[in-house]
Amino acid sequence: NITLGALNLGLAKAGRLCGFVFISQFVISKNIFFHGRVGKFFSNVMSYFSKLTETKIRLKKENFISQIDSRLCKVWQNEI
Repeated sequence: NITLGALNLGLAKAGRLCGFVFISQFVISKNIFFHGRVGKFFSNVMSYFSKLTETKIRLKKENFISQIDSRLCKVWQNEI
């Protein structure tokens, strides 16, 4: 027997899955634009992520944190 709780839980999980699929397809586009403060923040995050991942870097064990910090500072200063 299928209970009402199981049905509700299944619908909630299916809705969440569809939402994640929709968001992932939307995020793949580089020209994402949402309205408002949250949209601007999300666009900035995706822009920085794109800049951070557009070139491959090799990190060494020594000075690992300083290498990451240097990379982040270059992206922040628009040097990449």
